[in-house]
Amino acid sequence: VALAILFPMYWMIAIGSGIYDSGINFYQSTTELTFSDLLFAVVGLLTVYVYLCLKRILNDQFGIEGVNLPLNILIVCTAIYFFCLATLDLVMPVFSDGLGLSVHKFVLNANLSIGIGSLFIFGVADILLGVLLLKNPHSESGILKSLAIVAIIQGVIEITVIFSVALVAVFPVTLLILAVLFIRKPDVLEVI
Repeated sequence: VALAILFPMYWMIAIGSGIYDSGINFYQSTTELTFSDLLFAVVGLLTVYVYLCLKRILNDQFGIEGVNLPLNILIVCTAIYFFCLATLDLVMPVFSDGLGLSVHKFVLNANLSIGIGSLFIFGVADILLGVLLLKNPHSESGILKSLAIVAIIQGVIEITVIFSVALVAVFPVTLLILAVLFIRKPDVLEVI
């Protein structure tokens, strides 16, 4: 639930501050440490945690291990995405004066490449996750079916890259469905 609030908050702060209005604004945002950089790191850590919890619940409560591949991809890609971008955001303000123009260009291009590449990988993994959840016998559960459908929609939006701004609204919906899944008690009680 915290991530469902913090994720759109981060992107609204980033978009509202004009970071994406021009190349100059984007460049300046990479050379300064701000509150949004801290928020970005928190969102990254929470996202990895949520995916790890989802993997555990799907494996333990539902016995669905077929989704481990897309979930592992999402976990690793999320960690790499947030770690790399947070590292670039940390290195640039600290060392920007001593770095040459070629390093500044590299950082801007790396930011762009990591962002677009990660979106595509997230999209493929989300679509695969959604399809595997729908094919699973436990997909009769309304929560799992809802999660599967939203994951596929989210994946298609991520792959397009152009429409990825819609994730500000779609990802929180996914997170709210996950919150219901996490809070819900298991249907079957296993006695050993």
